[in-house]
Amino acid sequence: GSEMCIRDRARDVTERAAGEFRALLPGLPPTGGEANWATRFIPISGWYLAYCRAMRPLGLGPGDAGRMIYDLETADFQQNAGRYAAVGQAMFTPGALQKTREWAQWTQQRDYPANWVAEFVPGDGATFDFGYDYTRCGLFEYLKTQGEPELAAYVCLTDFPRSRAEDSGLVRSGTLAMGASRCDFRYRQGRPVTQDWDTEIVKIGRRPAG
Repeated sequence: GSEMCIRDRARDVTERAAGEFRALLPGLPPTGGEANWATRFIPISGWYLAYCRAMRPLGLGPGDAGRMIYDLETADFQQNAGRYAAVGQAMFTPGALQKTREWAQWTQQRDYPANWVAEFVPGDGATFDFGYDYTRCGLFEYLKTQGEPELAAYVCLTDFPRSRAEDSGLVRSGTLAMGASRCDFRYRQGRPVTQDWDTEIVKIGRRPAG
């Protein structure tokens, strides 16, 4: 039936994506290895890109791949709620804040062209506990080099269900991938996350070209 057809198509796409990912692996750019907590997002970027390319022969574009990634990530956050809640609690400890601050300072050395460049933003005591601004995003830069910059804007939306699972209260007005001058992450522990796919997708549609 149609369900079997969908299953077969999904299997085909996944197998094609696995092949795409194997081909991409040797070309993943260096960002400092395990010393850089953001390094893990580089292979994840490759995984997203592999699926995007595997879905294109079906007439599906970056937005379709982005929606699939958003739904899969959201399911993971829900299925592993306890783990993400623990991560969210840990984010606001003095030690974690100091590590985030040190990481942001390290990125400003710009040792790796593919790495993020971040600036730590101390909390204002009222509207957010801490934040950071990205003036360069490794995921966006990688997808640009691979000819799929549009995908990045959709992938960034998974930050909101992640924050909801962490109870970390993310608010963000824009991202580099959406045409903003920076990605302005602002966290407040316990604040409800009101942004999601539906609130942000309209902003992606208005993104300036280039």
